[in-house]
Amino acid sequence: MNFIEAVDRREVELLPACLNDYVCKDNPIRELDDFVESLDLVECGFLFPKQDIQGRGRPSYHPKHLLKLLIYGYMNGLRSGRKLEKACGINLEIMWLLQKLKPDFKTICDFRKNNSEAFKKVAAAYSISCYDKGYISGQLLAVDGSRIKGLNAPDKSWSKSKIERLCSHFEKEIDQYLKLLEEADNHPVDSDEQLRERVCKKLKHLEKRKAEIETIQREMEGCEYISQTDSDTKILKKNGTVVVGYNAQTVVDKKHGLIICSEVTNKNNDNGLLAPMCKQAKELLNLEKTESVADKGYFNAEDLRLCEENNIIAYVSEVMMSPSERKGLFGKRAFKYISKDDYYICPAKQILLPPQKTQNINKKSNYRNKNACKNCPIKSRCTSAQYRTISRSEYEPYLERNRRRLEEHQDIIRLRQAIVEAPFSWLKHHSLIGGFITKGLKMVNAEFSLA
Repeated sequence: MNFIEAVDRREVELLPACLNDYVCKDNPIRELDDFVESLDLVECGFLFPKQDIQGRGRPSYHPKHLLKLLIYGYMNGLRSGRKLEKACGINLEIMWLLQKLKPDFKTICDFRKNNSEAFKKVAAAYSISCYDKGYISGQLLAVDGSRIKGLNAPDKSWSKSKIERLCSHFEKEIDQYLKLLEEADNHPVDSDEQLRERVCKKLKHLEKRKAEIETIQREMEGCEYISQTDSDTKILKKNGTVVVGYNAQTVVDKKHGLIICSEVTNKNNDNGLLAPMCKQAKELLNLEKTESVADKGYFNAEDLRLCEENNIIAYVSEVMMSPSERKGLFGKRAFKYISKDDYYICPAKQILLPPQKTQNINKKSNYRNKNACKNCPIKSRCTSAQYRTISRSEYEPYLERNRRRLEEHQDIIRLRQAIVEAPFSWLKHHSLIGGFITKGLKMVNAEFSLA
């Protein structure tokens, strides 16, 4: 049979004489190289190593080469300093990108650690570059968050339930060994001496472990969770699953699904993050007006107000059913508000008026009609109390406008998932496989910006 002939390993060969022939002309790393070369690294905040005036000592690497290496690493799932060091000697693309420079792993890791704040500015500069080239339109921004595992070892992570369980376990173990000692003392035999030594040794170990757990328990006062590896990580719960890590937020442009800006937090939910993220993206691209879409996790009246004040038209999904609707009763949406005369019309066509005191301490007006509720034929479908009360806050106009936008533009809500989920899929299954490898909110933000 005929097979493709392999090259003899002992045969002398020459690689392309020109370094520029190592990669083809349409290779994406050429775009990466051009982008980094166009950056003002001083303005981005990169630290340049001090140079000896007389040229003494070993020369240092230019920050632009280390930045290129790190970005290339995150593009291709190579984040470890040692893996990047090894790739510098075997990867033709990196040889071309770094012009055959071979920094060691400590140099790479120190560069990432010492320039953590500069990477966020690099990510912002890339978004502006994409906007200038037309890859980002800025017309519709999709906002979403995803939980990403932090760097923490299970045996170094503590919750209240875990502490209580271990304390109870150690107490039972100590009681059992104390009983063994008591039996050995009451019935002394020559062979019991070795048993007594083993029990005493085990007791010392258990008492030491219990003391360590009690120390951690005192440190946990006022908090639900503590990690001795990365103290900034939090227990994030969603849909029955638990992740110990961070909540990463992104603003994604509709046109090509490119991330405009990002922020890593340790908040357990997305509530209250819509307006800050949209405002950050709008200011970055210098937009006069834009639109944003988000899921019900971002539904917050104050955020809707802030979005409107900053010329951001928000489409935020609402919770499908209110507590009243879950009980089979009329929800607030069944009551029609007449803004001109400031009253509500209930499903029984009765008028609900506000009290003379316009607002309570929570800045809410309560609309009711006690007399109409007494003889209402459909009261059982409305409330189990003596009468129905409808509360209206100062934010209600923003909620109503959002509701109208949702009814008129259902296609935007359906489009949200298609826009925002793809970048997270790439990040979590390619650039950040297994979660973050750095510790602390500051370094995690830097790593997410690189990714």
